[in-house]
Amino acid sequence: MVQNTCSMCQHSLVVFAGAIGLLLTCCATPTQGQTLTAKLCSAQLPLALTYSSPLYDGYDSIYLIGGYTGINYTQALKYSISEDRIEEIGSLPLMDYGGGAVMDKHKNIFYIGGKNTRDIYRYNPEPRTFSKVGMLPWDNHYFATIQVDEETAFIIGGNEKKPAKTILSLNLASMSSEDLGGELPQATYYSSAIWVKEKGSAYIVQDGFMKYNRPTNVTVEIPLEIETSYQGQVVWDGKFAYVIGGLHARHDATNLVQFDLESETMRMIPVKDFPAVRGSSFYGSAAVYVEKINRIYIFGGYTGRSDGKARSDEIWHISLNPLNTTQ
Repeated sequence: MVQNTCSMCQHSLVVFAGAIGLLLTCCATPTQGQTLTAKLCSAQLPLALTYSSPLYDGYDSIYLIGGYTGINYTQALKYSISEDRIEEIGSLPLMDYGGGAVMDKHKNIFYIGGKNTRDIYRYNPEPRTFSKVGMLPWDNHYFATIQVDEETAFIIGGNEKKPAKTILSLNLASMSSEDLGGELPQATYYSSAIWVKEKGSAYIVQDGFMKYNRPTNVTVEIPLEIETSYQGQVVWDGKFAYVIGGLHARHDATNLVQFDLESETMRMIPVKDFPAVRGSSFYGSAAVYVEKINRIYIFGGYTGRSDGKARSDEIWHISLNPLNTTQ
């Protein structure tokens, strides 16, 4: 499946445009009073899609595995950053969604769990199929998945009784798993998380922020003035975390939330042309950060309006470079 070329969307996740671009782009971050701008890409998802599991290969490709379109969506998609083109590359064997995608040091793609299943699948580029390679200790879906290192992933929470407050470590080489025993302070599902190696910590977006520290095996809630709800997506640019969607209804859905990991404070950043409108909600998208061009990419999602909620088949990107300063 196909698509053209994005106006201002010539790369995407992690792709650098040379040394000068690196200096001007990578180091820039939004400042107080700044407005960012969302740009619509030419490529479109094959269907209006929510709850897909995103994965970036560090080069030119973003993968979207499964999702929900009104029915369970089993396809795997590959988005080319440089070409602004999307194609179907295979299909999951089960009609399930809500799992998580990770990649090992050999660039193997794994899809973990999903609704009503505990199975783990590995993607085979030739002949574009998924094969079962392992199992979780229990059925799980709607959990947060983070890559801790090249052979380890953490599965945080989930929408079943047992895993809702659990952090599970999964070895991608042996397919063995371990319940880390550090119970989460709240049931965690429809959540999103990032791993910060320097701090040995995972930051989890649910109803607010939580921080899980691996050395102490303790999770604490971080008190914040800006209320986030579940179904937001969080990405990290190496300094700040950004929450896309999932804001509490009293906040403007067209804002990004920037979270400073050092001071553990938040602020709102207005986004012009964001794929939501004031008075609406936005959630259920897939989001990734592209370090080399300092952009966030957003795939699909729900936009809730007074006349109902609509799924999106659109792909957007937001540059974190200073674009417009408000007075």
